[in-house]
Amino acid sequence: MGFHHRGSIRPVPASFSAGAGCHGATKSELALRLVRRIMADIDADRREWEFSALSPEDQQAERARAEQSQKEWKRKIAELKRKRGIIEAGEDMEEG
Repeated sequence: MGFHHRGSIRPVPASFSAGAGCHGATKSELALRLVRRIMADIDADRREWEFSALSPEDQQAERARAEQSQKEWKRKIAELKRKRGIIEAGEDMEEG
């Protein structure tokens, strides 16, 4: 569910190495991307630590809450797509 340890060392994306895929990005833009990635990693680690600190019962309750929330989002997205005519109503009913 996303509550797993990823390790603290991550591979560097191609966009950071030797200018690959940067399309002329400035040093400031590259630094900003790197800082944002570091901040996202720190936030993910914080959430993981908070989850690990929960009791087994609370962890299970959190997993159930997250699963329910994900189902609700999928239902809402399917409804919005249906309203916009992107998918047919019959396709959504098969998933649910």
